[in-house]
Amino acid sequence: VGEEAEQGIKNMQAYLLENFNIDYEIRTTDGSAEEELNLMLASGEYPDVIIGASTTMRQRFVDQGRVAELTDYLNEETCPDLVDRLGDLLGLYADENGAYYNLMDLPDYSAHLRLDEMKAAEIDYSTINTPEDFYNAAMKIYEENPTAEDGEKRYSLGLYSQGMPEDLGGYWGLERGWQVNDDKTLTYWTETEAGKKMAKYFNDWWRTGTMDPDSFTDEWDDLKTKVSQKREVALIGGWWIGLNGGSEVWKSTEEDWDSDETYVCVGFKDEDAKQATATVKNNAGGRWTFVTDKCENVEGVMQWLNFVSTDLGTVLTNWGLPNEVESYKNPGTYTTEWTLNDDGTWDIDPKAKEQLISETWDYNEAGIYGGDSGVFATMAYQGRFEDGEHCLWLNQMWYSENPWKSIMLENMKDTIVDGTPLLFETLVMNDEVTMAKTAIEDAWKQYYPLVVMSSTDEEFEQNWANLQAAVQAAGLDVYTEYRVSNYQANLELMEK
Repeated sequence: VGEEAEQGIKNMQAYLLENFNIDYEIRTTDGSAEEELNLMLASGEYPDVIIGASTTMRQRFVDQGRVAELTDYLNEETCPDLVDRLGDLLGLYADENGAYYNLMDLPDYSAHLRLDEMKAAEIDYSTINTPEDFYNAAMKIYEENPTAEDGEKRYSLGLYSQGMPEDLGGYWGLERGWQVNDDKTLTYWTETEAGKKMAKYFNDWWRTGTMDPDSFTDEWDDLKTKVSQKREVALIGGWWIGLNGGSEVWKSTEEDWDSDETYVCVGFKDEDAKQATATVKNNAGGRWTFVTDKCENVEGVMQWLNFVSTDLGTVLTNWGLPNEVESYKNPGTYTTEWTLNDDGTWDIDPKAKEQLISETWDYNEAGIYGGDSGVFATMAYQGRFEDGEHCLWLNQMWYSENPWKSIMLENMKDTIVDGTPLLFETLVMNDEVTMAKTAIEDAWKQYYPLVVMSSTDEEFEQNWANLQAAVQAAGLDVYTEYRVSNYQANLELMEK
């Protein structure tokens, strides 16, 4: 973390000690968390509470009897807010005997086009409803503006992270790389017509010669440079990439920047898909928080977790310190993010709200509040609060007052689905499954780019067959069996 965040962590530690009598000592690692936890387990030297553990590591602690059982505390009397917040998801955290040992910690992906270029090309973003619509809009803009302002060549589409087929397949109805079948089985994307249709869509685009040639070697930081140089017409990836690489840069470097010169999110789906599933949410979380046998006051920890699960607790542990906090950059001056009133009510600071809406918020300076470090968020409820407006992310509120985010919410609202049964890992992956998962990822990262970059239909068919063979040889049957068993187990647990 940066110097501001380091100071923010110290500020939060002092605040929690003074106001909650919590001596919050933090231990992190710059290396592998798995290796660090394994060393702790072997030495017997580990803290009272562990946050962010994998399913496999959590189970190792449980199997060795190093975890405090929480069953007696997960009730309406001791932890009413926590039980209410978890709702139907509570069953996912119990073991096969119904005992509890652990707990878990808005769109994710989108396609992007610049608003000013759509207006100039007389394209209404509300008419982009299919992959073909998106392609046609991008190509129309590209043909009218094939070079950037500095004369550099532009590209009609830029991708990154090997094209992210497991995520982008959502536009063809796949869910994080899987086809969810009516009989509660799963089929991996390389074995589906939807996956092949996605690959052919990008192959046809590639064969126009206008797509960014680095789309399968670039990571985001590489692509971001070209976005900032206005060399990319269209993007597909995280919801935030057009903002991060585009308008956030331009508004601070160009005196005559026009607010329409902003990438906006557009949503679409293939005509054969029931629904676009570009964002598949795991509402139960992906990492584990557990109390170890070193803890002498388990009930006190559970009472803290109960508070953290409330709206106010979520605000404190994710936004950070309330009221005035001394600036790190300008000592002796003070800023406020939110205000905690004497009666327990709270309000966002009007100036902070204005900056967050106008995208002028200083995220580096915000480190002084201690919230964005993530180390205090022992629980992380990602939904809206009871007021329907606020949430744990400061920059994900007041959409109606931010034109860019209003467009995003309107265009992407039908692309977000609950994938908790699919994604939550109730069952532990053994070594064979873990190896298969890694090998499958390595296989598609090697062969999928070759599929998209095929020069002819015949070459495409051969490369698609090669991709399928490589993924199958990597252990697809083993990995699929695990995912199907895990999915079906979650469905049963969530029905209890």
